[in-house]
Amino acid sequence: MSLEIPSQGQKLKNLRTKLNLTQKDLVIEGVTREFISMVEKEKRHFSKATAICFMQNIIEYAKIKSIDMDLSFDEEYLSRTIKEDAEMYCKLSLEKSSTMEEYLDILSICNKYEISNVMIMVYKKIGDKLLNEAKAVEAFINYDKGMEIIDQKNIMEYKILILNNMGICKLRLLQYNEAIYYFNKSIELSHIMNDYKIYNKILYNMSLVYSNMKNVCKALQYIKEAKERKDIKDEKNIFIKIRIIEALCYEDIDDYNKSIEIYRDLKDNFNIEDKVILGNIYNNLAIALFENKKYEESKAYFGKSKELRSVYDRLHLARTFIHESIIYINLEQYNDAIDVLNKGLNLCNEYNDYEYLNKGYKYLEDIYKKQKDYNKLKEIYKGILHFAKINNNAKEEIYGLSGLIKLEISLKNYEVIGGYMDILNESIDLISNKL
Repeated sequence: MSLEIPSQGQKLKNLRTKLNLTQKDLVIEGVTREFISMVEKEKRHFSKATAICFMQNIIEYAKIKSIDMDLSFDEEYLSRTIKEDAEMYCKLSLEKSSTMEEYLDILSICNKYEISNVMIMVYKKIGDKLLNEAKAVEAFINYDKGMEIIDQKNIMEYKILILNNMGICKLRLLQYNEAIYYFNKSIELSHIMNDYKIYNKILYNMSLVYSNMKNVCKALQYIKEAKERKDIKDEKNIFIKIRIIEALCYEDIDDYNKSIEIYRDLKDNFNIEDKVILGNIYNNLAIALFENKKYEESKAYFGKSKELRSVYDRLHLARTFIHESIIYINLEQYNDAIDVLNKGLNLCNEYNDYEYLNKGYKYLEDIYKKQKDYNKLKEIYKGILHFAKINNNAKEEIYGLSGLIKLEISLKNYEVIGGYMDILNESIDLISNKL
């Protein structure tokens, strides 16, 4: 996209033509018609104060002549530099834009006029869009580009937000230690800048990552801090999400009664209008009820969760299918379990939900081991390996390779084991180098 921004002289001449004014009409005390002519020929330049005075007169002429002026024709229009006009144009365009093509056009203008602060905003917008589309790797790359400019130019405005979102990318990619690094950075910066606008969200993210790591003690530490904050009740949805993580922590220490109590309290007493959150609560309540061996009630809540998520939260619908499979696995109804798991895995693939793709594969692994279906088992390990490579997740790569090697040894397929061992050693070396 090519954007040509007029100089002060060109602006003045264009406005005068638009309003059908002569140079003489614009003469004010201390500024002759000749001086106006020289400005239009770009031989002279108005001071800021004079430019504002001229623009005020022009706006009045427009009102008298009932001519509608664009919002960008404000009192400072004539006094702005070309770079300032480009910045204003980019900011206004960014507010209206939503497609990648539009964002890239704005980025091109920002590059041309070296508008660093807006470039950061654009990279954040692109990152947000990609993150919402479950493209965590690409989102992280764009946040990182924004962070590079932030560090070069020492522009702090969006730093906390971007650090937090970089942490979310790493969380989605199951790179938990890196997620913690970025969340910690955003917490530190919140304290330094005395900026707590998204602090509760960061505490929620911290509790979530530690919950996913099964570090209940750490997760509850961040939950406690969040619950004690005076402003937490003002952020109803964040508070509810934090209580959901709290319930999950109690599940991890097998206190299902406590977790059911939390879910029922949220469901019955918080008037939850957000269907995404309600779908999550139904899903989690179903899991806790299953653990308490209340299978029929559990199935009913899985059904309610699927009903909501299929409409309002398809991004997480896979999770309900995969969780629901535990009922059928427990009852040894393996065909039903496999059917439910495959529905979940298809959705995980569609929405790049690598965490539950992994979980679903491991449920299938257990089923196929019990059924001694070695061909299916081999497919599962190759699937784990495939997605581990996509996500640069050495730990899961080792898991998939180890499974393949053990399986091939049990089947006495010794000729393929050497190749797997070489890849396994490379993965182990990669992890060792990071330590």
